[in-house]
Order: sequence, then structure tokens, then C-alpha cells
Amino acid sequence: ILSTLIRIGSSATDTKKRWYVFDGPVDAVWIESMNTVLDDNKKLCLSSGEIIKLTEHMTMMFEVQDLAVASPATVSRCGMVYLEPSYIGLPPFVECWMRKLPEPIEPYHDKIVQLFDAFLLPAVKFVRKNVKEVVSTVDCNLVFSWLKLLECFFTPFVPQEASRLRVGDKPIPQERLDRIEELIEPWFIFSMIWSVGCTGDNDSWLKFSKWVREKMTEMKFAIQFPADGLVYDYKLDDAGISSSKGDELMDEEVTEKKEKGKVCWKNWLVGTPEFQIAPDTKFSDIIVPTIDNIRSSFVLETLMVNKKCVLSVGPTGTGKTLTIADKLGTKMPKEYTPEFMVFSAKTSANQTQDLIDGKLDKRRKGVFGPPLGKYFIFFIDDLNMPALEEYGAQPPIELIRQWMDFKGWYDRKQIGDFRNLVDVNFCCAMGPPGGGRNPVSARLLRHFNFLAFTEMEDSSKRKIFGSIFKSWIVPSMQQHVEQMVNTCISMYNTITTQLLPTPVKSHYTFNLRDLSKVFQGMLMVDPGKIDGLPSLLRLWYHESCRVFQDRLVNDEDRDWFKNLVKEKMKADFSLEFSDVVTNEPVIYGDFMSQSMGDNKPYVEIDDHAKMVKCLEESLDDYNQINTAQMKLVLFMDAVQHISRISRIIRQPLGNALLLGMG
Repeated sequence: ILSTLIRIGSSATDTKKRWYVFDGPVDAVWIESMNTVLDDNKKLCLSSGEIIKLTEHMTMMFEVQDLAVASPATVSRCGMVYLEPSYIGLPPFVECWMRKLPEPIEPYHDKIVQLFDAFLLPAVKFVRKNVKEVVSTVDCNLVFSWLKLLECFFTPFVPQEASRLRVGDKPIPQERLDRIEELIEPWFIFSMIWSVGCTGDNDSWLKFSKWVREKMTEMKFAIQFPADGLVYDYKLDDAGISSSKGDELMDEEVTEKKEKGKVCWKNWLVGTPEFQIAPDTKFSDIIVPTIDNIRSSFVLETLMVNKKCVLSVGPTGTGKTLTIADKLGTKMPKEYTPEFMVFSAKTSANQTQDLIDGKLDKRRKGVFGPPLGKYFIFFIDDLNMPALEEYGAQPPIELIRQWMDFKGWYDRKQIGDFRNLVDVNFCCAMGPPGGGRNPVSARLLRHFNFLAFTEMEDSSKRKIFGSIFKSWIVPSMQQHVEQMVNTCISMYNTITTQLLPTPVKSHYTFNLRDLSKVFQGMLMVDPGKIDGLPSLLRLWYHESCRVFQDRLVNDEDRDWFKNLVKEKMKADFSLEFSDVVTNEPVIYGDFMSQSMGDNKPYVEIDDHAKMVKCLEESLDDYNQINTAQMKLVLFMDAVQHISRISRIIRQPLGNALLLGMG
């Protein structure tokens, strides 16, 4: 690309200045081959043996994050300018933004400036000092996220060109414009909470919430948050001021609103309908609305519809991919089309570019985009997985950053042509760095609005598993549902805090998926077969053993787990272990029934001798059909392993990893 551009430049006859800017990480190999260019004789030597002389009107510039891998030879040939972030500070960003305020908001200019003076620096300082972030951010990133979110609230008030108006949109009546003043403060606070305040973990949220309340009382805000819960638990009810519905609807609404037309904070869960599960839903497709995913998807939609990039961060198993895929797939306005991509350690920049370019059509020369009237959202999962190359950069990530900065990239077929991509946007998800996931360059992250998915509160877990479990169990056993769910959750909490990974037991990492697998296993049994509390507990014991105990590497840990189960049975259900488990080992399986269909009943197997016989018959069948004979002796341990594996295989999305110790 460079040689093509330089060839064009050196053959030009005019005396205009030409700048060649290299924006991105320096790599020791190609930067060394630039040495002859940077010398006084300014010659570019290509591998083909061609030498291009640069004219005096051509200048090279490098824009890099750091010079960690550049050699002194290069550094000494370039003039250096070091830009310290603290020179500018944060207020200039806000000042530039204030100049672009939409017309209806302009009268409140001074009020907004006041608010920023009071909150801007203290908020960022507070985050730096007290918040433990999932993925580290830079100060200007927080400020930009804040401004972007505020902009989303102003959008309904921006006068649009006639061509952009949707059918049925009426201009906003004057009486509602007069009420904007009431909304400035709440908008401001809401944007602050969901940009500056949402990058941390659960404990940080508590601290930030407390700080916001103190600050609001001190500033004597007109609309305070309700006293219980966190400030994160509330959404803004703007009394219909910023909706753009037609007037006929408004008239009915206005009469109602006159009685209760107050701007106020409402809990996210207000007005969500009671959740019902359709009986034929697959377990992996059930999404129970909780406060966590309702608010995440609201913030996600607000930003996405206004064409901002979103990055959701959080530990594995907090429902990032699920919430986003559900939101983008079915619950967005119809002109938005999602495209899903998953990055892995082997993803290269070329693959990424071809994948995205392949989905776009040519609009006109040099401009590419989705079919007219559509808007593509590329959802990239596991953004930080691509492996670092030799000098520590991640090519696919630099490619996406190039789009963020310049809204396009170079064409690889017609060298030197720049492709502008329009009407596309990126929404990404990633876990915290570590365990195969790499830290991502802050130069890319600064373009995103962060949305942290924190570990779920116990109340959310109770709601999710309670509603799933209740829809399955027979009415005569309903009274045990709540206790059962609480027992599972408290056991899961004990296990995650007590069984920690060490080098020998590196796979002792438990997350929410394990908890859901216990319930998924219990749901495989026909609820009519459960005839009392002991049989329910026996099933629960078996499923917990399969999910948690099968992971443990030595008898000591296994005995610890068994004692934990015994304690729980005695404390929560006042039953002795010996009353529940009469026949060790407990085995459930579906391979005993003779029917050939798909839905064989998953039942407890008490007759172990019969089971071994059944497996031996299957083995004989196998040996008669296949030439490679398997001569196995089925002792008890082997039988248990077979039943475990068959249990995993019969689940949707069931994957097994077999670890041989020794």
C-alpha cells in the first residue's frame, strides 16, 4: 500500500505538501526497513530491488501508543513529540461538545455547564480511587461515554430534515419543550451512572451509588432517587415528554398525564409482566427477565439506535452473549440487521476484513454498505481473544480501530484504494483479561461505551431458577421449590469460595453455568415420577454430584463435598442422608429402556446387576457389527463413567472434557 501511495506522490508535479501518517503500533521489522527513507537521502528501497526517491514535499509521520519495540536507530532519525494526557485535561472535551447542543436544549446551556463543573472531575477522580474496574479505562473514555449517552436523550428533540422523519412523527409540541428543564438533571445523572459509574464490579457499584446520593443531596436536586436499593435499580420516567407519537395518542395521554405527569425515578421491574415459560422451550433458550438483563438491554438499545458502539464486559457466565444476542436478534427496530462473529486466538486481520467486506454491497465508488434502508450491527464476541503477534499487537483489533478512527480501511485487491464503510456499527463483548484473553489496546477501547455485566445478585438467581423450577415440578411438591432453590444457591456459593483453583486443580473454576446445569439435569426427569421429598433430594444429590463432584481430583475433596451435601439435607430438609440415599452409588440414566426413539425416559437405576447386563449386551451388538473389536470388562467404575458421559451427551449444548489423572 505504502509503495503505491509513494509512487503516486513522487511522480506528482505540483509542490503541495504530502504527509504519510502511520497510525498504529510500531513493529521492529518493517520500521527497520524504513531507515533509508528516514535518512537524509530519502530513498525507499523495495524488496523487488526498485528504489523510489522521495521529493522534498513528502513527509513521514508516525502516531504510536508506545515505543516499546522500536529500535534506537529509528528513534534517532525521527523528531519526537510526546503528548501527555494531563496537558489538555477533561473540560475541553465538554466545551467542544457544548458548542454542538441541539437548538431546543440551547437555553439550558449554563445549567449543563454548572452540572459538569460540579460533577465532572469529582466523578472521574472517585472512579480512579475507589472503583475496581473489570477492564481498565482511560479518563477521556469515561467522559466521552457520558457525553454520548446524554446525546441519546437529546436526539428526540433535534429538528430532523423532512426526508429523515418516520411516518406519523409530528414535531414536538411547545408545551413539552417547556418541560425539558425538569429533565436536564435526571438525564445528566442517569448518563453519569451508566457511563462513568458502570465499569466496576458489584462492590464498586455500592460505593458509587452512595457517592451519587450524597452528591445529589448536597446539590439540592429537585428529583431525588427513592431510598431503597442502589441508584442502578431505577430508570427515568420522563412522563412522555420525549416520545414522538402522533397527536391523537397524545391527547388521551395528556389528559391522564395532567393528573400524574411528574418526572420521577421508577424501578426497572415496574410494569414487567409475570413471566411464563412455554412447556416446549429448550432449557438453553429460556431467558428469565431480571433487573440485570432488563437494564442492560435498555442501555444497549438506547446507544445502538443512536449509532454508538457498545462494549459489554464482565466475567464469564453473566449472560453477556445471551442478553445481547436476544436483544439484537429479535427486539430491535426492523431496519437493524445483526451479524454475529466470534473471535478466537487464531483470528487474523485478513479473515476479519474479508468476513465484513463479504457482507457489504458497493454503494458508489469507494463507498460500501449494507443494502439500502438496512443498518448492520456486527456483534463481535470474545473481542480480546486474538493472539498477540511477535511484537505485542493484535492485528484484527487494529483493523477495527482503523474503522473507528477513519470509518474504513484499505482495499486488499485494488492496492491503495480506501474503502469507506457506511451504515455499520460494532457491538462487542469480552471477559476480563487473563486465561487466554489478552489486554486490548486502550486506543480501541476509548471508542466504546462500556456496559459492565456484574455477577448476579442472589435475588436474581432465585428469581431465574425459581421460575424455571416451579414451571416443571408437580403441584403436590410446590412447597419445596423455594427451599430447594435456596439450598442450591447457598451450596454453589460455598463451593465457589472454598474450592479454589491451584496449579494441580487448575479446572476448579465454577461459574453460573454450573449452577444452571444442576437445574438442567433435574429437569430431564419426568416430574410425575417424583413421589416425595426423598426422591426429589436423591435426584438433586445425583445432579450436584455430576456437576460438582465429578470435577474433583482426590478423595479428600470428594468427601468434603459429600459432607456438605449431608449437612444441607439435615439443616434445610431435616432428613438424614441414609434415608434419602438407600443404595450407593446413585445412578440415573436413559439407556435402560428398550425403545429406539429419541425421548427415552431419564430414570433412576436401582438394579445395578441388570444395568451391567444391559451394557454388556450393547457391547456385544457393537462387536458384531464392527470389525475392530472392543473387549471391555465392565466393572463398577467403568459403568459409572459410561452413565456420566451418556448424561452429558443427551443434553443440548452438552460438551464433555475427559481428564485422565496419572
